[in-house]
This record gives sequence, structure tokens and C-alpha cells, in this order.
Amino acid sequence: MFWRVSLIFGIDEVGKGPLAGPVCIGIVALDSSKEIIGLKDSKKLSEKKREELSHEIKENAAYTDTLFIEKDVIDKINIKNATIKGMEDIILNIPPSYKPTEILIDGNEVINTSYKYQSIIKGDETEQSIMAASIIAKVERDKKMKELDKKFPMYGFASHKGYGTKEHIEAIKIYGPCVHHRESFKPIKGFDISAIEAFDIHEKRLIVRDLLINKSDDEIKEVLTSLIEKANLMSEKKMDIEIERIDKIKKLLNEEWIFAKEVSKKRGF
Repeated sequence: MFWRVSLIFGIDEVGKGPLAGPVCIGIVALDSSKEIIGLKDSKKLSEKKREELSHEIKENAAYTDTLFIEKDVIDKINIKNATIKGMEDIILNIPPSYKPTEILIDGNEVINTSYKYQSIIKGDETEQSIMAASIIAKVERDKKMKELDKKFPMYGFASHKGYGTKEHIEAIKIYGPCVHHRESFKPIKGFDISAIEAFDIHEKRLIVRDLLINKSDDEIKEVLTSLIEKANLMSEKKMDIEIERIDKIKKLLNEEWIFAKEVSKKRGF
């Protein structure tokens, strides 16, 4: 075993602000003999360029690693402490064969480590090792959010990556939060629809869409009218909290009516 000397490690996080998904911590020690052209703060790069650079960083850096801090930890100890924990944990994961001479951290965090470290505000704009860490962390987190999008496609995770966009907020209002939404974040607090119920509503919506997609305008109207009448009958038998939920379903049915009519026109019905 030999010791790698004079390695400066850079650390950055991605995903502190989103309403859903994990935080991802990245750490990189660049190899001074291998130049990587185009390093920047990950936020200033296109998705394609980030992916290209992430591959190049992993191929040519002396050391790279990423670590996810899941939403349960974020909700339990808050986002700041979860981020610090992630940074401390990823440092602990550095193998004994690597000996950091210094660790550079983006921001102003104070962490518990035996290594010499320096927190640098806007370090992702000045330090190449931090830039590289931000890039690999961003790429890994984006992959994770695309995986979550396959399980919960109604929220649009693949496009906004969990951030509080207008589209995302509207989806939460319709479906309620899922198990990957951060319950300690506004506006997630206060929603009472569980992940299972949200997914169930989504499945119902897909069934309704399948019923309508190839029908004529009159047939669409007949199906939707019948479904809305059933929803009205249900709301008369339920308590107020259930009525609100049925109203959401009725809204979805009306949205599907509009969608199906547009498709029908394009198909010549």
C-alpha cells in the first residue's frame, strides 16, 4: 500500500432547495497531471455538458465519490444538519490509501473532521476540485430524480428534479405529496393524501384516459358524464374531508375530457 500525497479534495452538495428527493454530496481530488477542460459550477453548464464532464472527471480524477442523504434524514435533523452529516460521512469514506492534505468545501459549513479543511463561499466558482464535485453530484442526483419519475410520473420529477416549479406545486395540489417529498418543507406540510392514495388516483387517471382516447366526442361526453355522476353520488355519502378528495377526482376527469376531445379532433373523430 502506498500513500497518495498532496491531494486537495473538493466537496459540494446538490439538492438543498428542492421539495422532493435526496441531497447529493460530491467529493473530488483532481490529478494534477491530467487537465480537465471546461470545469465550471454545475449550474452554469447544460445537462449534456455536465454528463460529458462527469464521465471525464471520473475517468481522470485521482478520486471521486458521491453520497445521497435521503429525505427521511432531512426531515429528521433538518436540511442544514443533513448536509453537514453528508459531508462528514463522505470524508469518512475516503480510503486509508488516500491522504488529503486539505479539503475545500463550498459554502460556510463548519464540520467535524480530523482533516484540515476550508469552507469557501462561492467556492464552486473559484476552486476546480469543488466545481468537479458539484458536477458529479448534480449528474448523480439528476439520474436519481429520473428514476423516481418512473415510479411517480404525475409529479414531473424528470424535468424539474424536485424543485418547486409551478408545474410541481400544481401536481402536489392535485395528487398530494408522495413518499419522496420532504415533509419538513413548505408547502408539503399539511397535505393529508398519502403516497399510496396519490398513486391510486394517478392509476385511475390512466384508466380514464385509456377509456377515452379512441372514442368519439359524443362517446367521450357519455363516459365522462357517467363518471362525474358517480363522483357526485359518492360525495353525498362521504364526510367533508372525502368530498374534497372526490372534487379533486372530478377535476381530473374534466381535464381528461378536454384532453380526449383534443386527441379525438386530431384523429378525425
